[in-house]
Amino acid sequence: MSPEDFQPRPGGLVDTARKQRARQQSAAQAQAEKDAEPKPRKQRPIPVKIKQPDDWGARTITLAEGQSIQAMPADPNRKRGKVNLLTASASVLIAKDRSAADSGTGYTLQSGQPPEEFEHTREVWLNNPGASSIQVSVYTESYSRD
Repeated sequence: MSPEDFQPRPGGLVDTARKQRARQQSAAQAQAEKDAEPKPRKQRPIPVKIKQPDDWGARTITLAEGQSIQAMPADPNRKRGKVNLLTASASVLIAKDRSAADSGTGYTLQSGQPPEEFEHTREVWLNNPGASSIQVSVYTESYSRD
């Protein structure tokens, strides 16, 4: 008869010792499994400095009927630009180049609409398709040229 086959009295010394040994073995096995898991790498945050535009400019342009004008030249340092139509009951055509502006191909900004915002560095042209002059406000933000 082996010692493991012996049926101890419940709550006795042998029963208590066997239960304690079983708890220790299961705790040791759980710890071994936990240690075997790959540990996650601690990642340090990378400091990022958000660069804000250094310079801005605003101007109001009066466009005669049928006139096209370059509102924003191509600028590799421009962060954003906005075009706002100031004249009531009017519209202005926003185009990518002079030929598109002259041919009437582009986006039409109606009075009462919010300003049109651009986040690119290409040129922007305006055309007045109406029969009377209009006023347009142009705002730009640019990074310094250093």
